[in-house]
Amino acid sequence: MSVSIIIGFERVVSKYLPIRTQKSMRVYTTLLQSQEERIDFTFVKGKTGLSSVELTRTIKNLSDNYLVETFI
Repeated sequence: MSVSIIIGFERVVSKYLPIRTQKSMRVYTTLLQSQEERIDFTFVKGKTGLSSVELTRTIKNLSDNYLVETFI
């Protein structure tokens, strides 16, 4: 599945999902768009417009569901 299809899917579906799920989709599509294997927290924060707390919670949720891997 291409990134453009995923982004289109996110836009269509997000209005029907809870806010928490919308944030997860926004972060996940931002990560998929990147060409880098490891992506900086600040980059994702700037692209998604989420606060540090919201982004940390969202990344933890994605990590707990084995969708992303985090590094320090």
